[in-house]
Amino acid sequence: LTKQTLASGAVMPSYMYEQYPGIDHLRRGIHLLVTCKQATSAAEQLGRGRVLSELYGCGGHDTSFEDQKWMGDWEYALGVNYRCQHLTWYSMRGCRKYDYPPCISYQQPWWGDYRIVEDYFGRLSYMLTRGRRVAELLVLHPVSSAWVELSPLDHAKADARSAQFEELSIWLTQLHRDYHYGDDHIIQEFGEAGEGRFRVGEYSYPLVVLPPMSNIARGTLEKLLAFLDSGGRAVAAGELPQHVSGESDEALGCLRDHINLKTVPFNRQSLAAALEEALPRRVSVLGPGGEAPEIYAAEREADGKGIFFFANISLTKVCDVELSLPLAGRVEQWDPETGDVAELPALTEGGRSTLRHRFEPAGSLLLVVDPAKKSTAREALPRTREV
Repeated sequence: LTKQTLASGAVMPSYMYEQYPGIDHLRRGIHLLVTCKQATSAAEQLGRGRVLSELYGCGGHDTSFEDQKWMGDWEYALGVNYRCQHLTWYSMRGCRKYDYPPCISYQQPWWGDYRIVEDYFGRLSYMLTRGRRVAELLVLHPVSSAWVELSPLDHAKADARSAQFEELSIWLTQLHRDYHYGDDHIIQEFGEAGEGRFRVGEYSYPLVVLPPMSNIARGTLEKLLAFLDSGGRAVAAGELPQHVSGESDEALGCLRDHINLKTVPFNRQSLAAALEEALPRRVSVLGPGGEAPEIYAAEREADGKGIFFFANISLTKVCDVELSLPLAGRVEQWDPETGDVAELPALTEGGRSTLRHRFEPAGSLLLVVDPAKKSTAREALPRTREV
């Protein structure tokens, strides 16, 4: 929040004018989840279809295939679906060899085998541009709170606000509660509320989440109150706003006292319990201690089928989990590495499909559930092939 306030005021409004909203993912690692979700939220709400990411820059010449898959899977679970690798040089002579490597071209000893990575992501990109993503939560974006709190001489308050926003976003992702951010400018342009739904562009949300905020835009507050008045529900984690577009306003009392707003302490457990009470869970990735935080998930709807992508974002931990999906029907594993399709045994009851899977470190799983077809697999649940 601090950096975008200083650089551009806010990033998400710019995405309204981009055919393919995009980001840059520097260094070898997974970080700045908010950066991904800002771009993917706007792109999905506005029907842009693809989100571009330049990635692997500054990762070093020893960035492995596993590293590339790990970072790419993390982004794809968050909604990116179009990779632009950093970079290809005409020459590696002299200082160019050290200019933000890796170079992804013929100079690399693994270049002849690189289709292993590219075929995988080519197939995955295709599948994750079919239909549209399912996201039931709208998380209000608190960048205007940073505007109120940021001083050129002291970034501490805005930095703390930014850290809280990142933490809440990670909690929701780990809880497998998919969401979009609601940017004030995009809400003003494409938002409306009524009949218990908060609509932003092509999406309609039954539940709104408020991160800790000191300020809320007037237009956003008006639509939020209309949403609550029409039967919609909201959960506020931590601090409620004290200002409306930088000013005091009596309407904040209406928000604070509204029967359809539940305020909980700012911690993962309280947020999880409030969400469970407010909205039934769609996707569950259940490990020994509850929802497995290492497994990120994405759900899409396409031609009446469900597409589900899961990625283990840990490079060290093996995760044995039970997957519960909100569709009953034939469950197939679509292997992006080979292109193979195979039916998986799954328990189907109550309109849901349940199966078990072991995720190796940096492992992933792509499933398609077809409610129009009955399951024919009857064997005991096996270990499915790991990608």
